[in-house]
Amino acid sequence: MHLSERDAEIVAQVIELTRPLREYLRRRNDPSWKFLFLQCGKGFSYPRRVRVVEETSTALSSIRIRNSFLATGTVAFEDADRLAKRFSLTSLRASVAVCHYLKDPNVQKLAKLLGHKKLDMAMLQRYLPAPLLSFFQERWIRLFQCGLLVEALKDSPQLLPATGFASLDEVTEFLSNHALKWKPRGGNGVDVPSLKSSHFTDKVIFSINVENLTLLESLRVAVESMSIERISRLAQLWHDYAVRLFAFIENSHPPRDDFKEMLNLARGLASQDLLNREELYA
Repeated sequence: MHLSERDAEIVAQVIELTRPLREYLRRRNDPSWKFLFLQCGKGFSYPRRVRVVEETSTALSSIRIRNSFLATGTVAFEDADRLAKRFSLTSLRASVAVCHYLKDPNVQKLAKLLGHKKLDMAMLQRYLPAPLLSFFQERWIRLFQCGLLVEALKDSPQLLPATGFASLDEVTEFLSNHALKWKPRGGNGVDVPSLKSSHFTDKVIFSINVENLTLLESLRVAVESMSIERISRLAQLWHDYAVRLFAFIENSHPPRDDFKEMLNLARGLASQDLLNREELYA
């Protein structure tokens, strides 16, 4: 957050005024020293943070907020009254979070902006609507999949029909915005020695929902009930994929309770009857 010179001066004054309390709390390893506003009652109580009480819901505050909107000269009385009645510090915080996420859809940065100590999707969903989060996640997956097609078919005359682009200009525009960043390699498949592997971040994206997880769990159960000599190579491949994906969900860090809930639902719905067992045989 960027402060004006005046704001920075006020903050510095508050820090100086509360310095004795802050140093006392630090000596006692009390994390409350990190908060800007501290108090000690009438002078002899244990120092503690000042909790600001939100007063935007009172009738007097609503009138004051409505008049502030009207003072701009750009808002009708009915709209100003409606906004004032709905306004609160909590709703303002959520609106700022949504605006920030629209500009930079990164949940890690959003959690840091909100002051969360760690990424917790359950907490983020209090500010970020679930449909909006799902939209960006699905959009990223589709962009990644399209990027794979473009890369795989870059020298093929089937590039445009396969990707749905109308012209090579659209392909060029897509690549300029969403080109996949491949790790450079030498001619013999060896990493280029002048580049350090730490410069790159390898990520794999899995598209999961209850339906997909139900099919994978059904396949896992079916394969494990069969004789290993009769299992096809493809069935064994999907079985191994399912086992590793489930292990990742159950041990993900930070924990993803939403993924775990989907997996539990899928396990309750899984059934070997959902699969054609003949297709699992070698």
